[in-house]
Amino acid sequence: MSFRLLLCLNCAIIFILINDIMKLKTHSTFLDGLRDSIPIAVIYFLVSFTFGVTIARYAFPAWYGALFSAVNYTSIGEATGLKMIVEGATLFEIGAAVFVVNLRYILTGVSLSQRLEPMGRLKRLVIGIFITDELYAIVAHNKNITFKYYIGLSPIPYVCWTLGTFIGALTDAFLPPRLEAAMGIALFCMFIGLVIPPAKRDKRIFFTIGLAAFISCLFFFTPYLNKVTFGFRLVISSIVSAAVSALVFPVDNVDMDLPYTREITTNTDSNPSDLQSKADAHNDENGDKEVPSWT
Repeated sequence: MSFRLLLCLNCAIIFILINDIMKLKTHSTFLDGLRDSIPIAVIYFLVSFTFGVTIARYAFPAWYGALFSAVNYTSIGEATGLKMIVEGATLFEIGAAVFVVNLRYILTGVSLSQRLEPMGRLKRLVIGIFITDELYAIVAHNKNITFKYYIGLSPIPYVCWTLGTFIGALTDAFLPPRLEAAMGIALFCMFIGLVIPPAKRDKRIFFTIGLAAFISCLFFFTPYLNKVTFGFRLVISSIVSAAVSALVFPVDNVDMDLPYTREITTNTDSNPSDLQSKADAHNDENGDKEVPSWT
């Protein structure tokens, strides 16, 4: 129990740091990205450490765990793939299952693409490689994400994710069982730390999160519906909750917070730098605009 309390205390500190990050107004440079990535990197290390211990207990070498994390940068995808490998599933079955549980990244990528500054396709592809749930939660509140900022945000969590798996696999023989059990809550603490701060500030986000959780529980506890795979449950709950929230809290076209995206679709001859300047001016004019809040 003492290990769990200690880990909860550490995660509470990370929660405070993430909350402070979301209050910062500078999210544009490479150094800003490095600064904002540190809390996520710490939690990534803890979570991947636990995953490395699991890999070692299946008698896989440490280098295998590091390679696994390096090429499969997703916790749920890794856990699903590892379980199927141990059970002797075919490559097609493993690929299909991992694809299903990672379908949410299609939604994340589409949403993130609407918030990127005007940039080339190659830069967008590079950003797409490093999209994760936690990094998306950090940048989701930003209306104009620069390439430099996201590249600064990405490397430290990626390295910590891979390094944590490697070290966890190496130290499996020396890790007390109680400590291993305590680290099992690290992932949940990380998600709570990412979700609560924006939900406290905006009731629309709170409503969307609550509705998605309700739909997910409905799938889990209802007979027949509980046979739907986790990946499809996640995608369905996300789409339905987002659609309902869009109907309950419609956004006026005049107040859209992505002006340069709208203008690109209607004026393809515009200079990207001019569109960016207009977007910045619009954001400055509406920066103090209030959003619905519970407080």
